[in-house]
Amino acid sequence: MTSFDKSEARATKYDAPTMTRMQQEIREIMQNELPPEISLSQYALAWYLKHPTVTCVIPGCKTPEQAWINASVGDLPLVDDDHLQAWK
Repeated sequence: MTSFDKSEARATKYDAPTMTRMQQEIREIMQNELPPEISLSQYALAWYLKHPTVTCVIPGCKTPEQAWINASVGDLPLVDDDHLQAWK
């Protein structure tokens, strides 16, 4: 696990209990909700694109293939309204 200098804001925001909880939530999403043909990053992008309070998503990419993969997530029907409500 990454550790941060105590003078950094990230040190308190991402303390060990918080990181453990977040990692468990990610494991649960991967086991229970993530279709096998979809990557976690594609799922996350699709979630943000569906969320009503998000107006723009700017994903990073290093290759043209990654750019095409990122652009294709808008067509994925991965996230339903019930799932969005659970994250509010």
